Amino acid sequence: MGLSEHAFGTNDEWCTPPSLFLPMVWGWGGIDLDPFGHFTSKVPATERWTLPEKWAAAEGLSDEEWTALLAAGYVEGDAQTLEWNGRVFANGPYSNVAWWLSRAADAAEQREAHVIGLIPVRPNNTWWDTYVWRRASAICWPRKRVTFEGTQRNGKKGVNAPFHVCLPYYGNEATVFGFMYEHVGHIQILRPQTLPFRSELLQHLQR
Repeated sequence: MGLSEHAFGTNDEWCTPPSLFLPMVWGWGGIDLDPFGHFTSKVPATERWTLPEKWAAAEGLSDEEWTALLAAGYVEGDAQTLEWNGRVFANGPYSNVAWWLSRAADAAEQREAHVIGLIPVRPNNTWWDTYVWRRASAICWPRKRVTFEGTQRNGKKGVNAPFHVCLPYYGNEATVFGFMYEHVGHIQILRPQTLPFRSELLQHLQR
């Protein structure tokens, strides 16, 4: 989970800032999967899927660098075909958001995964109604414009994105998600939590 590349007329890399994934680490104890892994990602997922072409581009790495990549959980994998399970943070391609939000919703509904996405705010698009309003459990609306890490524009690194983003949550712990992300932005619960709330987790989140 973590880093993905999104091109908006350039070859900019749009890398997830830590402020958006660390609440998941803190609240749920870690991240199991980054389905859109990238070799410069800071998302601390146990497993990071990286497309075959990315591996091909890394053929010149030394043995030590390859060992470090494998130790960090990087594996060759395609988010469109492999099953998403566990605690997932997904910052996928913005050129086609629908397919990977569908995968996020399916993982939550069919395999009880917890998936947090990072998407552009585009409520006028059909995919928003289908995969956000109808299938997400909650949304975090960041209070500030997000600064993507590694973004290069006009010689500056780490500049504000030219669009607003939000973090939809797919899973059965919407209340927990709200506690984890309430300092990031405003929380909108779309579907009430269906699991009994764990008192020990509430105590942890309120510290």
